[in-house]
Amino acid sequence: MKILFQVADPEGAQVACEESRWQEHVLRNRPFMEKYQDFVKKTIQDPDFINLDKDFPNRQLYYKYKRKEKDKKVYMKVVVQTGTNPYFVVTAFLANIRKGDPLKWQKGTKP
Repeated sequence: MKILFQVADPEGAQVACEESRWQEHVLRNRPFMEKYQDFVKKTIQDPDFINLDKDFPNRQLYYKYKRKEKDKKVYMKVVVQTGTNPYFVVTAFLANIRKGDPLKWQKGTKP
């Protein structure tokens, strides 16, 4: 297992991304994401907010505002598997906010 990058989130948790996951999942499904690797790291380190995944109890969803399209905000969304040390990136993509996921952390609040 080769680690492509590892960064700390605002709560101090280490989050790693395996090179194989980045290449075989993120880039295979979304080749345009290659240019966003640094923004993915920034999203983990300095998100606007972190939600708990309502469908997967051991996952957190990190969001950082990217741009506005057709009157909707578009965020970088990084899905992170928790329960291990370090946590691991599952996937990353540009998305709108999914409704119904509970808020865990928001920028401007203390961890």
